Amino acid sequence: MLDSVLPAWAVPSCENRHVLSLTYGALMRVTGLDRTLPAPSGVHWMLGGAVAVYQCEGTIEADRQLAMCMASGYAGGILGGLIMSGM
Repeated sequence: MLDSVLPAWAVPSCENRHVLSLTYGALMRVTGLDRTLPAPSGVHWMLGGAVAVYQCEGTIEADRQLAMCMASGYAGGILGGLIMSGM
């Protein structure tokens, strides 16, 4: 469904892990999951990026890919906050 609406580079998938991580970070913010554990919201958003890596690779390894996806998850959390506030 998203294939018909979004350009190929913006479709969340394992081929586009950064977009998937961004989406998971935003979903953490929008759904309120960033308040479930006693940690700052940014930590939850970064965990959203790590979940995307785990979903695609089946394992977590501390490398550049993980760091980039966690940063994308953090950016997604900020974007989710902007969406909720009405920009």
